[in-house]
Amino acid sequence: MGSATAGFIQAGSFLSFCLAAVLALRLAARPTLVVMCAGTTAALGSIGVAVAPNFAVLAVSVVLAGAGAGFATPGLVTFIERNIAPARQESAQTIVNAGTGAGIVVAGILMLLTVGHWRLGWVAIAALVAMAAVATLRADRSAGRDRAVGRPSRVRARDLAPLALPIAAAVLAGASSAAIWTFGRSVMAASRTREETCSILAWMVLGAIGVLSATARKIVQAWSLRTAWNLTSLAMAGATIVLGLAPGIPFSAYSSVALCCSTTSHRSWPSP
Repeated sequence: MGSATAGFIQAGSFLSFCLAAVLALRLAARPTLVVMCAGTTAALGSIGVAVAPNFAVLAVSVVLAGAGAGFATPGLVTFIERNIAPARQESAQTIVNAGTGAGIVVAGILMLLTVGHWRLGWVAIAALVAMAAVATLRADRSAGRDRAVGRPSRVRARDLAPLALPIAAAVLAGASSAAIWTFGRSVMAASRTREETCSILAWMVLGAIGVLSATARKIVQAWSLRTAWNLTSLAMAGATIVLGLAPGIPFSAYSSVALCCSTTSHRSWPSP
C-alpha cells in the first residue's frame, strides 16, 4: 500500500467521522442510541481490519471504524450534561477529550505486544471498544430520559456568515494537523529502517501528552482564547516542520509529535 492510498483511506476515515457527527446531532434526543452506534461501528470496523482478506475490505473497515469517534463525541457530551452537575461539566468534558490520548497509549502497547501478529491486536482493540461502550451505557444514571433532550435547531447559511473566519481557521488547522496524524508514523518508520518500534513509541508519547489536554480549560482561561489559538497554531506549524526535516532523530521526532498533540488537544476543548 502506497502513501497516496493510505492517505485516501485516512481521509475516508475522517469523512466518516464528520458524517457520523452530523447524524449524531440529528439523533441528539436519543443519546443512548448514539453511544450504541459509536461502539458498534468502532468494534465492527476493528474486527473488519482484523479479518480483512484484501485491500477493499481493509479500506471499508477503517472508514467504518472512523465513524465510531464521530458518534462518540456528541453522545458523550449529552451523557455528561445529564449525569454531571453543571459546575463540573467543563472539567468532565476535558477529561473525556483527554481519553483519546490514553487510548493511543493503550493501542501502542497492543502494537508492541502483537508485533508480527497485528490481526490479533485489532481483535483486542475491538474487544476493548465493546467493553468501553457497555461501561459507558451502564454508567448513564439517567436512562430513559432520552426524550427530555431537545432536537438541535436548524443551522442556516446566514447563521454561519459571522463565523466565516473562525471556520476557515478551523479548516486550515485541521488540514495542517492531518499531515502528522496521517503520515507521521509512516515517515518515522521509513526514516529508521527496521526500527518500527521507534515510531510506535513516538505515537505512545503523542498519546501520553494528549492526556494533558485535561488541563486545557485552565490554560485557555489564563491566556484568553485569542492568545491560546495563536500560540498553538505556531507550535503546531513548528512541530510539522521539525518532523519533516528530522523524522529519524528520536529526540526531534518525539518532541514534534508531543508538541503537535498538545496543541491539537488544547483545541479540542469546547470554547465558551
